[in-house]
Amino acid sequence: MAGCLNEVELFRAFRGELPMEAQTDALRHVVDCSLCHEQWRRFELDVQVADSLRSAMAGDARGADETPGVDSVTEIPDHLDMPGFRMLSGYVDGGQARVFRAVHQASQEEVAIKVFHNSPLNEGGHARFLRELRSLARLRHPNVIPIRSAGEIMGLAYYVMPWIQGAPLDEYVRNNQLSTTRKIELLLRVVSAVEHAHRRGVLHLDLKPSNVRVDQSGEPIVMDFGLARLSSGETMDLSGLGLGAAGTPAYMAPEQIEDRDDVDTRADVFMLGLLLFEVLTGRRAREAADEGQTRAVDLARVHPPPVRSLSPEIPRDLAAIVGRATAYSREQRYASAQALHDDLVAFRDGRAVEAMGEGLLYRVSKFSRQHVTALLAIFSVVFILSIALLVRRETLRYSEEAYTRATRVSQGLLPAKLRELSRAYHELARMYSAAGAVEIAEDYAMRAEAAMRHAEFSSGESAPVPNTAPDIPSDQL
Repeated sequence: MAGCLNEVELFRAFRGELPMEAQTDALRHVVDCSLCHEQWRRFELDVQVADSLRSAMAGDARGADETPGVDSVTEIPDHLDMPGFRMLSGYVDGGQARVFRAVHQASQEEVAIKVFHNSPLNEGGHARFLRELRSLARLRHPNVIPIRSAGEIMGLAYYVMPWIQGAPLDEYVRNNQLSTTRKIELLLRVVSAVEHAHRRGVLHLDLKPSNVRVDQSGEPIVMDFGLARLSSGETMDLSGLGLGAAGTPAYMAPEQIEDRDDVDTRADVFMLGLLLFEVLTGRRAREAADEGQTRAVDLARVHPPPVRSLSPEIPRDLAAIVGRATAYSREQRYASAQALHDDLVAFRDGRAVEAMGEGLLYRVSKFSRQHVTALLAIFSVVFILSIALLVRRETLRYSEEAYTRATRVSQGLLPAKLRELSRAYHELARMYSAAGAVEIAEDYAMRAEAAMRHAEFSSGESAPVPNTAPDIPSDQL
């Protein structure tokens, strides 16, 4: 199609009066052109107004004094035809919307199309649609469901989001053997997504396992912001329960019942704590004794039991995190989802968590566990140095003792050996003297005298040294 349709052609396309090929081209153009799409929505609005006028003129079975057009209901068909999408079979019905599965023809992305019911029983549905749309438009996070597009069809509000092929959080945990670390990692991603929403001024207020789906890659996706509230002060839709509050009673924070006009981020923290409780234990924190007899408002006020009463194997500091997040009084909870996230990270990394308080023994214990490798290395070095010092000391002591023993032995033997040497030199001096070698004889005589003196000195004797020099005849001098 070369350009936009004029208003007459567009209206004929709206009424389905164009030839099939032209009708198909027109529908494709309306999907891609914002101007034509806006005009198409005006046609839909005109039809609704006309229907309301006809209803007002004709009256209804309940009498002319009732609101005209209140029974004008557009039923959602079992199969929805939307331009630009290839609809797949089946749908999921909710209390206020029906979700269809489709493939976006241009991108071939599998998507979910959420269409809100239009009926007197769902008068708040359009407001919920706008609230969810505004909330999701503020968010850009890998663990928050994104919005692809939005609009109206047949007078029904809808928006398009990716189809998440996966399972609700509780079902995923139940069907997989997950370690505590893996469960913590799952919840950390959910908490991070909620904190992202809080930083952009959005409260979720309906966090529960069915609103967190885990995709095929194991990533949790937070969805269904239909009860979301802008923290800048938007009023909450209270029509959901028929009890003056909106939400899922088993997961609602107490203030959503008791002080519903003054909820803040700590309400979401409470629900995150309940999710953590359920993921760790495999059981809901709040179990109604009899669903038929337990009032929703009473269930929302039930205080969760200690998590270790159901699963004693859960570490005490992790149980403390759950307890603080689900404290009945919001003043005792974490002040923000970020604070809860920080404590979960501290637990995962083996550091002390704030929920355990300032106990010195606990913090020393956690420090030791966290730095066990470094402490073992330091201990090993100290141990090796101690052993080395001990060996060196023992070696020195042994050497000193050996030297002392050798000295004592040498002091006892040396004088005798020197005396023997002196006598030997003396004999040599006599022999050379007899042979007429006077100079050699005198040299040996001096050596004999020196050896004798050394022997006497070593033995500590002070007696006069005998003349051991040989008698040399005067005629030989």
